[in-house]
Amino acid sequence: MESPFANNETSHDREKALNAAKAMRADMLNVYKAKQFQIQALSSAEQVTDPYYRSQAFASLASAAAKAGQDPQPFFTQALSSAEQVTDPYYRSQAFASLASAAAEAGDFPQALSSAEQVTHPYSRSQLFASIAPAAAEAGDFPQALSSAEQVTHPYSRSQLFASIAP
Repeated sequence: MESPFANNETSHDREKALNAAKAMRADMLNVYKAKQFQIQALSSAEQVTDPYYRSQAFASLASAAAKAGQDPQPFFTQALSSAEQVTDPYYRSQAFASLASAAAEAGDFPQALSSAEQVTHPYSRSQLFASIAPAAAEAGDFPQALSSAEQVTHPYSRSQLFASIAP
């Protein structure tokens, strides 16, 4: 005769397996919903005809995707492509500044630095690098933090920045 405890263990094991299957299904559904969101968001932003506003839309979507734990790279790629199409120098710099900020917020410091390098106004460019450096240091990316801090042109601000990001 089988022990009554063995039956309870089997029942408990079945319940654990069923709960694990339900959790896996929920995770798969969340991944599917996130992918559907990305597809819809990309499609909507692609409808924006002005390259400056399109780059702003994609930069915002990249930031939102990163906050939601999704891959922001498709949005960054589109934001970069759109920013490169902006012909007015002021708005082109603004587009790259938004992209740099969104990339830094998402932890993509190489993208943040390369976008910040496209900003032509010296003060805005310096301020942008000054905002990227602490974010990179906080994320533990000290080479990117130092690289960003080195781009700050005002000597006092640069020295203060180096002091603040020192490990």
